[in-house]
Amino acid sequence: MINGVLINGAPINAGSMGGGVGPVEVEPRPSILWRARVMLGGVDVSDLMIGTIRVEEERGAAALADCSMLLDPGPVNPLTYTGKSLSIHYVEWRDAAWVEYLLFSGWVIRPSFEPVQFIVDFECSDRVQDAVEALSVAEVDALAGGYWSPDLFEAPEGRSRWDYLQERLSTRAASLNRTAAGALVVTPWAATAPAFVFGEGVTMDGSLGWSPVDLSDCVNVVELEALQRFPRLRERHQPFAWEHPAVVGLSDIDGFCFWHTETTELPDIQMIEEGSEGAGYQSILNAAWRRLPLTTTDGQNTGSFCDPQFAWVNNYGDLLLGGSWTSARRWVQPITENYRIRVEAPQSVADAGEVIRRDRVAVDSSDSERADTWGEEAWTAPAMDATQDALGDWVVDLREHGRWQQALTCAVAIQRVQILLAHRGNRLSWQVPTSDAMGVTLAHTLRVEDQNVICEAPVWMLVHELSFDEQTALTTIVQGVSQGGGVIDDPITVPPAPPSTPVGDVPLLIQLPTQLGGKVDSPPYDEALDGFAGNYPTILEPYPRRFQITAPEIPADHQDEYEAEAMVTYRVAVPNDRLEFL
Repeated sequence: MINGVLINGAPINAGSMGGGVGPVEVEPRPSILWRARVMLGGVDVSDLMIGTIRVEEERGAAALADCSMLLDPGPVNPLTYTGKSLSIHYVEWRDAAWVEYLLFSGWVIRPSFEPVQFIVDFECSDRVQDAVEALSVAEVDALAGGYWSPDLFEAPEGRSRWDYLQERLSTRAASLNRTAAGALVVTPWAATAPAFVFGEGVTMDGSLGWSPVDLSDCVNVVELEALQRFPRLRERHQPFAWEHPAVVGLSDIDGFCFWHTETTELPDIQMIEEGSEGAGYQSILNAAWRRLPLTTTDGQNTGSFCDPQFAWVNNYGDLLLGGSWTSARRWVQPITENYRIRVEAPQSVADAGEVIRRDRVAVDSSDSERADTWGEEAWTAPAMDATQDALGDWVVDLREHGRWQQALTCAVAIQRVQILLAHRGNRLSWQVPTSDAMGVTLAHTLRVEDQNVICEAPVWMLVHELSFDEQTALTTIVQGVSQGGGVIDDPITVPPAPPSTPVGDVPLLIQLPTQLGGKVDSPPYDEALDGFAGNYPTILEPYPRRFQITAPEIPADHQDEYEAEAMVTYRVAVPNDRLEFL
C-alpha cells in the first residue's frame, strides 16, 4: 500500500481519545494500519502525496505543516496554490473501522515548485497571527487576560494586535495556540493531572532525549528598579505677629489711649501685604488686624473713651496698632520614589546560586497642568485635597495610584513569568507511533514511564511525521519540564510608599520688631531689621516708613527633587515536575 502502512509489533493507544475518569493508559497492540487523507482547497489529493508529511505544533507558535504533491502532467502555475486551505487527517484502522483524526488545518503560505520532477512542496501554517490580527482590542483582552500598562507598552490602537497579545501574555505563565479545529486557546504552562500515561514498552526504543536548560539561562533573580516620579504641591504657612510697643499687653482701647499720649507713624494693611509679598509669600491667611480706631466707636468719638478725653479724627481704617497673620507660599517639589524590587526563586538560588537579570520601569505623573498653575492665583485656604505633613506644610501628591499599581503589577508579573519560563526550559523528548499520540494536544500533561525514566510534565511540542517512503507514522512528543522548587509564591501587591518627607521643623511664630526714629535718643536706622520702621512726630533724622519681612530660608531638600527608596522582594515558587531517571 502507498497510503496504508502496516507496522508489525508496534504499540497502539487502544483508547487514546479518552473520555473516561482518570488518565488514559496507553497499551501496546500487535499492529497498526494507517493512511493519510489530505484535502487541498476542498479537493482530496491524498493519492498525490509523496515523501513525508510533517506537522509541527509548539506552544506559543503557529502550527506548521510540510508536504509534497506529485502533479499531473499539463500546464501549472504553482502560485495558484498560495492561500489555498489544506487539512491533514491521520486515519487508522481501529475496532474494525477507519477512525480519522485531524492533525492540521491551515493554508498554503509558500508553494515551492520542482519543474523537472513536477513536484510542488507546500509550506503551510495555521496563520494564528492573522487570526489574532482580526480581533478587536477588547477581544484580545478577553482572550489573553493578564496585565498591561501604557507605561510599559505603546497604546494598542493602530498597532499589531499580535504584538499587543504578546504583551499581555508576557505577564502570564501561559501560551496561545490555534487548535486544528481553528479555535484560539490560551493554555497555562503549569502541569495538570496527566491525561495520558505512556507505560513500559510504549515509546520507541532509543528515542528518549534529555536537554536541560543551561545554568546561565536559568534566571532565578530579577532586580527591577521601579521609579514613580510625581510633583508634590507644597504650601508652607509661616505665622507672623507685630504689635506697636505702646499697646503690648493692653486692650484695644487702652492701647490706643496709651499710644495717643505719644503718637507715632503706623503701618497699614497694604504695607504688611507688600512686605509679605516681597519676602516671597503669595497669600496672607487667617489675618487678625488690630486696627487704629476710627473717629467714632459705638456712636461716640473714640477719644472720649480715654482719660483724659480728647477729640479724635481718623477716617482711614487700615492703619494698624498690631496684628497676626499667616504668610503662605506655594511651590512644586519633584518627588522620585525608587522601589528596588527583587523578584526571586529562593529554592533555585539556594540550589544553584544567583543567575541575575536586571530591568527598569519608570512612571511619570501626567497631571502637569495643575502643577504648572500651582500658586499662580490667590487663595484663602489650603487645597481641599491637601494633607498636612510632618513639616506642617499642606501637600498634594499628584501621584496616579491606579496607573502606578497597573505599571508595577505588570512589570513584576513579567519578571515572574521570565523566571518560570527559564525553569521550564528543560526538554524531555520521545517518540511513539502516531496512533498512540492521537488525542494528545499541547494542552495536556503526560506521564511517561518507560526507558528508565518517569516524567510527568506538560506537552511543549508535537511533531507528527508520516513517511510514505519509510512506511512509518511517528510522533515526537516534547515535554517542558519545570524544575526549581519552593513553596512560597508572593502575591503581587503594591508596596507602601516610602517616607518622602524631608527632615525639618514646623515653622514657629515670628514676632516682628519695631524701630522708631525722630528722637534724639533714637538708635541708628537698621535697614536689615525686619518689622515696622516709622517715626515720632518730632522728626530729627527720620527713618523710612516701611514694613519689612524676611522669609526663613527653605532648605534645598524641601524644594529640590527628593528621592525616597524602598526595598521589596517577591518570591516565586517554581513548580517541580516529577522527573526521575532510573
